This record gives sequence, C-alpha cells and structure tokens, in this order.
Amino acid sequence: MIQKLKNILAHLDRELGFLLWKHKWKKQSLENHSIIYECLNTSESTVFFDYKINANFSQEEFFAHFGESYVLKYGSVSLIDSNTGWAWNSKQGLLKKSFPFAQFPWKNSFYPNHFLFKRVWSRKPAIVLDSAVNMLWYGWTNYYHFLIDIIPAINYLNSVSLKTKKAVLVPDLALELGFVQEFFTKFPALFHNIDFVYVPKNTLVQANELFLVKASRFDTRYLNPYTHKTNTATKNIFLYRNIASNRAIINIRELSLVLEKYHFILVDTALLSLNEQISLFSDAKIVVGIHGAGLANLLFAPKGVSVVEIFHSSSVLPSHYKQLSVSLGHNYSYLVGSCSLNDLEHFTLDSFILENKLKELTFDLN
Repeated sequence: MIQKLKNILAHLDRELGFLLWKHKWKKQSLENHSIIYECLNTSESTVFFDYKINANFSQEEFFAHFGESYVLKYGSVSLIDSNTGWAWNSKQGLLKKSFPFAQFPWKNSFYPNHFLFKRVWSRKPAIVLDSAVNMLWYGWTNYYHFLIDIIPAINYLNSVSLKTKKAVLVPDLALELGFVQEFFTKFPALFHNIDFVYVPKNTLVQANELFLVKASRFDTRYLNPYTHKTNTATKNIFLYRNIASNRAIINIRELSLVLEKYHFILVDTALLSLNEQISLFSDAKIVVGIHGAGLANLLFAPKGVSVVEIFHSSSVLPSHYKQLSVSLGHNYSYLVGSCSLNDLEHFTLDSFILENKLKELTFDLN
C-alpha cells in the first residue's frame, strides 16, 4: 500500500513537472537558446561554436542526438543544481542544453521535476563563480559514460583553444571513484588547461558566465586521442559478470569449456584497475562480452578487433556499442541469450550458438 502511494506521488510529480515544461520552461528555454546563439554569433574571439548533427550513423533521431557536438556560452547569470547538472537562468527559465544527453520532449527520468525546481529556487547559491563550465551531469559515476561522454567533452573543450583556464564544475564524489582518479593520473596532459571545482551534493552554484559542452559519441578525435595501441594483438577476451550482478550468464561453466577450446581468457573488468583494463584491451584480437560498461574498453583496442556483444533476451539493444565499434573501425555482431520468467535478471547462452560464432570469427581471422 505504501509503495503504491509512493508510485502515485511520483507519477503526479512527473506530470506536474511536465506542465511546468509545457507552460513555463519550454518558452523560457527557447528564449535562452536564442540568447546562446546570439552570443555565439558575436565577433568576440573567446566565443566558440561548433554545432553539428552527424546523421551518417543512423537515420534515427536518437543517433543524430548523440552525434552532435557543441560549446555554448551563456553570458548571463545562471544557477546550477549540483545533484543533476540542470541549470536555470535568473528568470527561472530552464537551459535545456545544460543536461546534454536528455531527450526532448519530456518523458525522461532525468528531466527536472517539480520538487527539484522548488529545491533550487528555495536556496541561495553556496558557490559563486565569474565563469564556469558545467559538467555536473550524471556521467561521472559510470565507467561507460565517463569514457564515452565526459572525457570526449573535455577533449572537445580543449580543442577549441580557450585562452584562459576554465573552472570546470565536477561532483565531489568523483574524488572517491578509483577509475576517475586513475585516469587523471595516467593522462594529465588532458587537464592542463582546466581547474576542477569539486561541488558537494545538494549545492546550488551561481555562474555569471556559463559554458555548456557536449561532444559526439561517434567522433574519434574526441573519443580516444590519448590511446596507444599495439599492432600485433594476440588476446581473445570473454567478458563475464559476477552472478550477484544483473545480466549475468548462469551457464558460464558450460561456456568456459567452449571458450577454452578457442583460447579465450575470462575476465570480469569490475575486478581490474583502469591500467589493467587498458593493457588488456590494447592487446585484444577478439572481444566477446555481456552488454555492460566493460565494453567501453573497446576504446583501447586495436582498430579492427572483432566484437560480439551478448544480450539478455528481454533487453536487446544493439546501439551504443555497435555505434562505438563502427566509429572505431571494429567488426561488430551480437548474440542473444534466453531467460526464464522466474529469473529476469540472469540468462543462459546456448553453447552451440557461441561455438558457431567463435568458429566464424577465428575462420575470418585466419
């Protein structure tokens, strides 16, 4: 009963947020957008603009959305919520580009709701900056989004040659994430023109000048300019997931006999450091893996690696890693496992289907 009540309240909150978007934020955000365009069309040398839709990867609007890149400058006072990264102008107008991967129109769980709106406008800013780059959005906590969204955005920001160091807003929890700190240590040159401002949760930030940045997920100039790849790859890698996690393969022992026959090593990337993952994938010849963040390491693999993504039968979505593989020049295919109604979290993969795929891959490589 309590859970039903919570669900009803959550639904009402989303609908109220939608009404705010429809009757208030939509008008304001369009006005803000024109202001941004006006700023970017001035002759000031410090203003940069590269807004492009690359539709070559898919005819679907979804892929066009992920193919765009921009650096936008908002020249008036703005307020940024540290929990979500959403920003508003001083007239309570939502800056819809402040969360670069939110889909419009509404019906997205990332979209600001009524309670977030009230929380933002009931507080005073705890941090006030003359100029800042907003990167408080969700990507920092997930290995995939960190490598595919955050790092390309930083690379893209560096590419526009801003004359002065920029204060980049980052959630303070990034300090607690091992892979983030390892990346900072391994590739320090990427951050030489950046001053990170670590912002605690539940903090309102005011910026008198705000930069919004987004890099295409498909542009290799920003995806992986920092990698060093070997020319003679030797490893066949199978990525599995611990049975305690979702999307784990139940019959992994049965499959291991097939994998051993084709000289595969079984790897759980959750147990490896960033350096270990880079080292492993830089020597990859074939990568077979369950859909998950571990496949983001394809960034570090030699061009032309064979990739096989394995899906749970209830969630077949060959999009993210297919597009990443195509962009990087890898050879992509996928397999689908099966699950029972009693266990929708885990699944099995037919060993004969797997072996036929491995035969096909090894034959093509010989």
